[in-house]
Amino acid sequence: MARVRSGGGGAAYAWSLVFFGAGFLICLLLAIIFFTQVNGANERAAEAEGELARFATPAQRTGPSVLPLLENRGQTVVGQLLDENGTLKAVIVGDRQVSADALNQSINNLGVTGTLVNEVNTLRAELQAAQQSVTQAQQARDAATANAQAAEAASNQMLTTFRQTMTELKNQVGEQGDAATDYLGKINAMEAAFTQQIVAIRADMQQQLSEKDNQIAGLQREARQLENKLKERLSSQLTIGQNTDPDARIVSVFDDGKRVYIDRGLRDRVMLGLTFEVFPSGELISLDEFDELRGIATIQVVDISETSSIANIVRKQRGATIKAGDVAANLAYNPNAEPKFYVYGDFDIDNRGEATLADRQRIENMITRYGGAVVEQLGPDVDFLVLGQEPALPEQPPENTTDRTILQAFVQATQDYETYQNLKAEAVALGIPVLNQNRFLPLVGYYQR
Repeated sequence: MARVRSGGGGAAYAWSLVFFGAGFLICLLLAIIFFTQVNGANERAAEAEGELARFATPAQRTGPSVLPLLENRGQTVVGQLLDENGTLKAVIVGDRQVSADALNQSINNLGVTGTLVNEVNTLRAELQAAQQSVTQAQQARDAATANAQAAEAASNQMLTTFRQTMTELKNQVGEQGDAATDYLGKINAMEAAFTQQIVAIRADMQQQLSEKDNQIAGLQREARQLENKLKERLSSQLTIGQNTDPDARIVSVFDDGKRVYIDRGLRDRVMLGLTFEVFPSGELISLDEFDELRGIATIQVVDISETSSIANIVRKQRGATIKAGDVAANLAYNPNAEPKFYVYGDFDIDNRGEATLADRQRIENMITRYGGAVVEQLGPDVDFLVLGQEPALPEQPPENTTDRTILQAFVQATQDYETYQNLKAEAVALGIPVLNQNRFLPLVGYYQR
């Protein structure tokens, strides 16, 4: 048997180690190169993923709106979306390249508050309603046209009948021409007579107005003279420091010192708005250095009963105290005087809607029970003018009116209106209070009964 040489086996082992080491180095180099490439690929993949995320997130790339677009291999998803976006812009504003801000601005300018679809549906509903209204209007127009045509036909028929009637009347007038001419002459004569009568009435009315103006001027002069006499009489009867008697007494003070009761009422002819000067009990009532009656306070009557009245304290000296037993005075007030009333017009006391002479008589009876006197003429010595309902200014009758009743009614209504206005003007000039029904009835206590 041959023997193996030991030296050859060690060389083979050495070569094996050499080859193994070289292979390991090569594998190590390859692994380093591969690892480097893998890292580069990962970095590039991460960059690509980040770049892709700028266009769409992973959830968006797998969403139900995008997946169908992936099936189209002929165009990218972004391209399809851009096409759809451009198509929508073209549909909305007619421009595929318009910006989103400009698109929103255009929509806002339209006043759209919801979605465009809802807005379009609303507009369609309104359009349908408008079309229905137009249809109804057209139907109504057609019906009106038909009615107008029928009315025109009826009018033509009436015109034909009228013309026939006029022809017949003309024939009758021709047959009775003499009688018609005579009747027309009578009418013209009556018209001339009434015209002369109206002219005479107008001239008489102007004369009466002139006389009334002269009377008013004379009454004004008389009123000024009476006023001067009254001032002279007051000046001679009441001088500075001269005493006068009280006209009322304070019964009680109430309402936190803002109101008082006085012992004068309707039977004493107290009127709403009448004022009194208050003086302490036991103090003499006299005029001051300015010929005025001035107390520690001033009260004004606001409510009246039969024997007493309520008055507001409208003025009070600082530190003054009003108490029961204090006295009150008014130079112009005289509970024992008999006021004079001049009554004119008709009244409607119970508000039946018609003024009557009977209610005027009731007014005069109230004055008598009140203690006043009804006079027959307005003058400076009258205390009150009581007027009924104001007559309306009558309308001028047509110039060709010949009805005597109408003309007389117009003249009478004109005279009533002018008399009413003249009485008011005369009372104002004389300083006489003018009372209508609503102011007169509380004065005499009608509403308290």
